[in-house]
Order: sequence, then structure tokens, then C-alpha cells
Amino acid sequence: MRLKFYEENDEYLIDRYTITEEQLRYTMSPKASIELVKQDKDRHAVLVFDEDKLVTFFVLHENDGVKPYSSNEQSILIRAFSTDFYEQGKGYAKTATAFAGLCFGAFSEY
Repeated sequence: MRLKFYEENDEYLIDRYTITEEQLRYTMSPKASIELVKQDKDRHAVLVFDEDKLVTFFVLHENDGVKPYSSNEQSILIRAFSTDFYEQGKGYAKTATAFAGLCFGAFSEY
């Protein structure tokens, strides 16, 4: 599994990412999330890959985005977490959150 920050040239991956209306009841779509990332320097879109396939997506939100939930200035909020519909049930979400937890120090230095 590999995590990387979204870059403009990754847009084609987001276009292929499948998220259903049912999933959208609980999270924001990657496309909509990326629009917010483009407007807010404190948001960072993260792509999670299994080999070369995008399987999971989330946004890290720091600074003002965390303040309603924590007074810890080192905190980072995970937003818009989803797994591609066709990749659900394979353990990607669990692995991605564990892996992200190990990497929070690296994310906070971004």
C-alpha cells in the first residue's frame, strides 16, 4: 500500500474512482473534496494505492479545520474518507487508517 498527496496530474484517477449515492450519504466525493483542497491550504488530499490502483481517498485538514474538535495544535482531522465502491470489503480502509496513523508526523511536516 502506498499513500501520496494529490497532484493535478492525478485527476484521471479521481475520474475513474467509483463512489455511490449510498456512500455519499456519509462522506464527500473525492471530486468535491479536491475543489475544497484547491481553495484551502490547510487541506491535503491523500490518495491510497494498492499497486497502481487507487483504492481509498481522504483529506487531511489541519489548523482551523481541527479547532472545533481539538485544542491540540498538532492535531490533524481526517475528512471525506472513502473507499472505491469496487474495492470495499478488502481491508483497504483499515490498512489505510493504520498506515496514515504511522505517517502523521510526515503529514504534519508537509
